[in-house]
Amino acid sequence: MMSGTSFDGVDVAVVDVRGRCRDMRYNVVRLHFHPYPKDLKERISAFIDSPTMDLLSELDIPIALEHVEAYREAMRLSKIPDESVDLVSMHGQTLWHSPGRFSLQIGNPDLVAVRTGKFVVSDFRRKDIAVGGEGAPITPHIDYCIFGRSGRTVALNN
Repeated sequence: MMSGTSFDGVDVAVVDVRGRCRDMRYNVVRLHFHPYPKDLKERISAFIDSPTMDLLSELDIPIALEHVEAYREAMRLSKIPDESVDLVSMHGQTLWHSPGRFSLQIGNPDLVAVRTGKFVVSDFRRKDIAVGGEGAPITPHIDYCIFGRSGRTVALNN
């Protein structure tokens, strides 16, 4: 699940993945967009314009709950059994990103884990920054796994 920097809602991809990186096989089962309610978009925008700790604390849980709803909708529409899901990948709502320096994503992943009953992997940007990256680790790695071939040069544009 990803909401990124647009703060318009949550994109969900239900993907069946088999194997590891170079031997990976995947099937996109369902793509789903869950829009944020208008009032939540307005509150996120207000935070971006004039950040306060009070407003930040008022956003974390509602954003998490929108991710839970997005997950439930995507699962219902995909028609695959919920018990077949091994994990949920949750980017969170980006409120600030300074490549290579700092990144802030909110949308309480622990609450999402409790409400979905799934193991939730989250906060990808900060881990990437911690190891010297720009804070956008997922796309380069999956591009390598899918398109990387020994002896071939491949150029991709994100």
